[in-house]
Amino acid sequence: AAAPAPAATPPETPAKTAEAPAGPAAAPPTIQPFKAKTSLKLAKLLVTFESGGGDLKKAFGQFDTNDDGHLAVAELHAALQGLGETFGDLSSEDVDACIEDFELDGDGVVSYDEFLAFARRGCEQLAAAGWAPPANEETKEAPETVPLSEASLRVGKVLKLYEDGGNPLRTAFDNFDVSKSGRLTVDELLEGLKGLGAAFENMTRAEIEKVVIDAFGKDPDGATVSYAEFVGFVARARGQLDAAEA
Repeated sequence: AAAPAPAATPPETPAKTAEAPAGPAAAPPTIQPFKAKTSLKLAKLLVTFESGGGDLKKAFGQFDTNDDGHLAVAELHAALQGLGETFGDLSSEDVDACIEDFELDGDGVVSYDEFLAFARRGCEQLAAAGWAPPANEETKEAPETVPLSEASLRVGKVLKLYEDGGNPLRTAFDNFDVSKSGRLTVDELLEGLKGLGAAFENMTRAEIEKVVIDAFGKDPDGATVSYAEFVGFVARARGQLDAAEA
């Protein structure tokens, strides 16, 4: 008769490797410092914005210009430049480094969860450094609580109708941006609006300057408007128009 088969060897190795990590207790997670200087500046702005009553979900939506639920490098770059002089001299390398600080899954784009985690991480770093948002400081949300003037709303309404007709705002912005600088001068904004039809064909320089002051909060003498500011203005006008129709 054939000899009985030897008993199977118990899988000792997997059992040991499974038990190996259960040695010393894991240390509590430490705050990972940001790699990019730009990241801490952005975090400070987001923390100040949120502490003043701003909605980070809304901010993310304004940054996400193609509404795909993620921020690409180009969208983040445009959004940061639209936040004012603090980020006006950003290079593409700065934005790439900033993206690395947002990234949790390495897919090259920023999700809302990653955006939120970035703000929370920034809040912890700033608090650890002894920084707190200034009390009652005006934030990026504040201008949106002030109704647009009739002239600004008229501009916003035409751009809203343009977008609702299936035309991307990016197309309008690029058509306005004759110099291809990525920002609109007051003259480019005026001529671009005139090109949209009869509603603005008689618009004067003085009238568009008032819109720039009211809608973008800028001195029209030398002012420029970024794509993110342009989109934010249309969104603000849309909200005011929708509220009036409700």
